[in-house]
Amino acid sequence: MKPRIGIIGGTGLLGLPVLNELVSSGFEVKALCRNVLKAKLVFPENVNIHEGDLEDKFSLERFFKEIDVLYLNLSVNPSNKETDFLPEREGLENILDVASSLKLKRILFLSSLVKNYQGKNGFDWWIFKLKHNAVKLIKLSGVPYTIFYPSQFMENISILQKSGNKILLAGESKQKANFISAFDYSRMVTRSIELNFSESNEFVIQGLESLTTEEAAKIFVKEYKKENLKISKSPLFVLKFLGLFIPNMKFTAKICEALNNYPEKFQGEEAWKILGKPTLRISDFAKI
Repeated sequence: MKPRIGIIGGTGLLGLPVLNELVSSGFEVKALCRNVLKAKLVFPENVNIHEGDLEDKFSLERFFKEIDVLYLNLSVNPSNKETDFLPEREGLENILDVASSLKLKRILFLSSLVKNYQGKNGFDWWIFKLKHNAVKLIKLSGVPYTIFYPSQFMENISILQKSGNKILLAGESKQKANFISAFDYSRMVTRSIELNFSESNEFVIQGLESLTTEEAAKIFVKEYKKENLKISKSPLFVLKFLGLFIPNMKFTAKICEALNNYPEKFQGEEAWKILGKPTLRISDFAKI
């Protein structure tokens, strides 16, 4: 029998494609959500929605008793402060505490590749420290795990960097990334569950072509047919200055600095071999 899958973070930009792919593949999917009404608007009808919160261990216990495998898509909100209750820190601690006591079969966790820029070229950011610590917590929990370290997502360009008819770029993209689509990533996650691994494992998730952010944006603009797009560039120091007054801008400046400078190496062979090779390039993605 297929395992029952639980998802936390299923309404997000990267969580929803995974949820939809699991449903399409015939898995019984349950989602823990704070806002049930919002979830009902975006989830397929056959997803079982549980109301709960990461601060409430009782709601986690009830949820975990109905699932076998847990997929986590946790993130830090750009407006969060380091002193806040954070899903990827206190929330994860609660999750792991309950998961280990209830003998959950496996945890699948979305991490990141660019977090490895922490400490390089003097770069220091508490959010990347948090992400490194989250991986450590999972590995020490005693619960079998699969951790995914994806490169940049194509959705960053089509959604996060798109404003009106412009694709916004900040700073100079000095390094190349192996862009991956949420569609291909979701298929890899689903395949990892179907394979029913007996051991814990980790996968670097990378796409078919290595491009700077600006190169990827130019291809997207050229191939996108729904409207005429333009690229708008701004110096990184402008965002850093605005970040002194606007928390969201401070977050954007830090992540752009890391993405522009992280020397990503191709390490995706194992994931391609085991979980399947990606299918979409930027030019394909722009036409969807």
